[in-house]
Amino acid sequence: MSKNFKPKVSVAVAAYNHQMWIKDCLHSILRQTFEDLEVIVIDDDSSDATFEIACSVNDPRITVQKNEGNQGVSVAANAAIKAASGEYVALIGSDDKWHPDKIALQVDWLDRHREFDVCFTGSETIDESDLLSPQQVVFDTKNRSRLLWLARMLVGNCHCAPSVLIRRSALAKIGYFAPSLHQLQDYDLWLRFLCSGHQLHVLEEPLVQYRVCGTRDSISNSASPEKTIRDVWEGVQVLENYRRLSLGELRDLSGLWGGWLEHESMFLKTRSVDVGLALLCSRIASLSHHHFAADLLTRARNALPESIGNREFLAFIGGLNLFRVRG
Repeated sequence: MSKNFKPKVSVAVAAYNHQMWIKDCLHSILRQTFEDLEVIVIDDDSSDATFEIACSVNDPRITVQKNEGNQGVSVAANAAIKAASGEYVALIGSDDKWHPDKIALQVDWLDRHREFDVCFTGSETIDESDLLSPQQVVFDTKNRSRLLWLARMLVGNCHCAPSVLIRRSALAKIGYFAPSLHQLQDYDLWLRFLCSGHQLHVLEEPLVQYRVCGTRDSISNSASPEKTIRDVWEGVQVLENYRRLSLGELRDLSGLWGGWLEHESMFLKTRSVDVGLALLCSRIASLSHHHFAADLLTRARNALPESIGNREFLAFIGGLNLFRVRG
């Protein structure tokens, strides 16, 4: 590709052990009706023929590189993003596919709405054989206000990563994927945008085919003990983004959940984002949220011992029953 080529859109492809699907993925990108794009493939040291197949796709808009050693999906995606030169960056996994009009529709919408930096689309779920799996509703694509997105995403990710188109300038300011995250790296990035004041938009038409399969090499693989443990730990890290909210934003968010309810006196005494967030997360039936809540209130107790009573603190921590101790 010519060094003088400055595309409108850069497509970042993090690839790993997807020899069955990488060619279809790349063809779905190259067949976009919007042609002013470059494709940057970073193979994360695949042990199959993914790299060789990607290199065999003949189009001057594609560049393919291979990591020395497996670095993880976040590092691979970041390498592709850092090599991008387009005004917009699109992300796609090497086992996913796009509708031909996806990029055209998103570029048109973002060009007309400069107040937005992030645009998603609806998605369909497919299995290993490209068969639609309509029973698997993975992502929620109804548009909302920023506050309602914050409330919805407090309980989990609802945006499909290969559907996103982002202004590259905004992505550079907000930061790229966290290298330590493997399962929830996209969830973390969306929350960084939201909690920093950005609004998100969804074109609700399904323009992405997102693959969910049982192979361990698929990023969207089926549940396993290892993945479950990793999800819990990464969830605690991702929820840290909510500490960016102001006290007023947290009050509005709590209002959508019916207020602070039990232990409200702790929040009224401290007027602390950490305390309010701990109380809110304690109401969500998730190990990640409960560990996060316990950590936040422990920090607050150490910083504000005069405002958080010992008995109230102990009752809160014990009520979370983080380690599922049976009485």
